[in-house]
Amino acid sequence: MKLNIFLPAVAFAGWKGPEEPDVDDEGLGTSKIVESWAETKCGACKETLRPLRIMLHILQEPEKDGNKWDEKKRGPWKTSETRLIRIMEELCKHGGKADKACAALLEANEEAIEKWYYDGNDPATWIDEICVKAAGHCCPRADQQGPNCEECPKGKNGKVCSGNGRCDGGGDREIIGQCKCNRIDDQAFYEGETCSECPSDDSSLRTFSYFLSNEEKLDSEEPICLRCDKACKDGCSAKGPENCNECREGYAWQIVASPGGMNISSDGVLQGAKRACVSLSKPRTVLEQKAAATGTQKIFDPNIDIKVAQEMIKAEYKAKEERRRQAEAEKLNVNSKDEL
Repeated sequence: MKLNIFLPAVAFAGWKGPEEPDVDDEGLGTSKIVESWAETKCGACKETLRPLRIMLHILQEPEKDGNKWDEKKRGPWKTSETRLIRIMEELCKHGGKADKACAALLEANEEAIEKWYYDGNDPATWIDEICVKAAGHCCPRADQQGPNCEECPKGKNGKVCSGNGRCDGGGDREIIGQCKCNRIDDQAFYEGETCSECPSDDSSLRTFSYFLSNEEKLDSEEPICLRCDKACKDGCSAKGPENCNECREGYAWQIVASPGGMNISSDGVLQGAKRACVSLSKPRTVLEQKAAATGTQKIFDPNIDIKVAQEMIKAEYKAKEERRRQAEAEKLNVNSKDEL
């Protein structure tokens, strides 16, 4: 039975409307029934739930409507026609486009809304019963989007946006949603179609570059981007200045000590060394001073890696040893001549 619940407000000109409660049951606030209105039909239907919850709360008891209600004679107030009319009459008072969108939704789905109301008017079922099933504006699940409710982009781990974001427009038939990625930290966001990538280049707004710390486990884990060392530019492969792709301005590649220390053995073997981006303002180490004294300072050239440095050191020590042997041989020859 149609109740004509969508009459214009003048039909209830004598009714001043309910007073708003000090606090609503969902923490929604009541200074304004709605603060914004979605652009799509699905969004509009979902937005209607906010003022609907408030009105259901305001008119949850007949006394709050300023009327006496005899349930023995007139039936339960919760599912009464009077309560329904007053809720709906106030529901579309947002201003501008919101009123038109709201009114169009209610008018097009009047019978379904009446049924929803008389079946108990549970706000938790509004989206499924009205927005999805009756109006057909929304998809059944939040991880679906588009006219055919196809799945939102998922990462290798099977999660929407790899678990590092949300489908912008998810659940809406009018939007082909893309991933809106979460923040990594206060300087950067995850990137890529499924939010599974780290920022690829440095930005003037950032002081760090990033690397993917669990690349081999993306089938089961959410991608995790971590900050590279402050010395790194254009990303890195892991933590530490030795894993930089390039050195940031003010830093240069050098051979530095591993955690256990670094030294050059007596036979010219470079031990405990690694190549890393080092600050150009850093004081010279004892090893650098030793290298300069032995003619092997070239190992600290930014363009030389550890293997090349090792070969240079071996060659230098081999030449040094050869010079020592030659010197000893010449000394022996001199001594032999003196004896003769």
